[in-house]
Amino acid sequence: RDIMENAVRQNGLALRYASEDLKKNFSLVLNAVRQNGRAIRYADDSLKNNIDIVRAAVNQDGTALEFASDELRANESIVRDAVHQNGLALEHANQSLQANPEIALAAIHQNGEALCSTDRSLRTRDVVMEAVSNNGEALRCVYDNIHDDLEIVKTAIHEDPSAFVFMPARLMNNRSLEMLEAQRGGSAFWIRNVRRTVPAIFRDQEIMSEVIPQNPQLLMFAPNAIQDDEAIVSSVISIRGCSLQDASNRLRGNLSIVRAAVQQDGLALQYASSELKNNPQLVLEAVTNNGAALQFAAPALRRDPDFQRQCFERSFYSYHYMKHPVPELTERYEEILRNLQRLHIDFLDRFADATPDEIQEIITNRTNIAPDARPLAMVLYTKARHGWSDSFS
Repeated sequence: RDIMENAVRQNGLALRYASEDLKKNFSLVLNAVRQNGRAIRYADDSLKNNIDIVRAAVNQDGTALEFASDELRANESIVRDAVHQNGLALEHANQSLQANPEIALAAIHQNGEALCSTDRSLRTRDVVMEAVSNNGEALRCVYDNIHDDLEIVKTAIHEDPSAFVFMPARLMNNRSLEMLEAQRGGSAFWIRNVRRTVPAIFRDQEIMSEVIPQNPQLLMFAPNAIQDDEAIVSSVISIRGCSLQDASNRLRGNLSIVRAAVQQDGLALQYASSELKNNPQLVLEAVTNNGAALQFAAPALRRDPDFQRQCFERSFYSYHYMKHPVPELTERYEEILRNLQRLHIDFLDRFADATPDEIQEIITNRTNIAPDARPLAMVLYTKARHGWSDSFS
């Protein structure tokens, strides 16, 4: 028993491994359900009908009501405790309590999706509005004329864009709903479901032009005319430079568009046209933002000695992506590397936009700290507002 007591205090579900006699032990089972309410499923049936055990279980996890006796699943006090902890526990309550307005509203207030377990007689417009305001997916449990209520559907979508898939067919082509859905959406789950159920949203140029600036990831699904619209693409890449990949070929060859993209994220250079990848000034701007951008430059630039020197002065990390770097840069890079390693500074990719001078300042500042005051290693560091040196003060 002592072993099982220790086990259930750590993990209540360990009760499943107890002997049949111990599963009847009040104290042991009580400790188990206090740690994990759903451990009651492994208790002896006699304790599943014990009001103290069941109350402790549902107070820890309301859905533990599923394993209570039929008698206690019809106990108003027990069910009230369960739905206060987790509204979805209403599913396991006796039908008479699913029709109890007070209990049903308490469940819906805790989780709107509890609407699916309430008696249909309680699903009035006000109750449904409460439910979808709390959890948009409750829309799947709305029936009759309320399901066609535009305000109800809008509220559900505003709370959870994925609720769009539960709207009635009659409202599928409602432009105000489509606009709201597109404005609220954007997750991978949302895109997958809405592309399947309402593909017209992604073909509508007006809707896409309205919502893409707030949801850059939608550019990939936009009509060709949107992907070729300079104003829209400019607004997107100012937020997410690598969205350049979803722009038209024409804009990926537009110097001003690509410059804005690499200034936001140097790695956007990979999506530029071949001609622009051979533009020295543009590549330098990308490298200034992120030294790793050099890997996407034209090979001729990556092996040009003078250009290598210019890149290195903007980002010491760009050395990794040079083709046959000149010896002087190799010497400087290896010296910097030795000094960083001596000070236990690792993860060099974190310095992708640091210049050699900034790295040297870090080394100097760190060297001036007494050895016994230095951390053994610097693992998580980011550039501070006033520069790299402040990150190591």
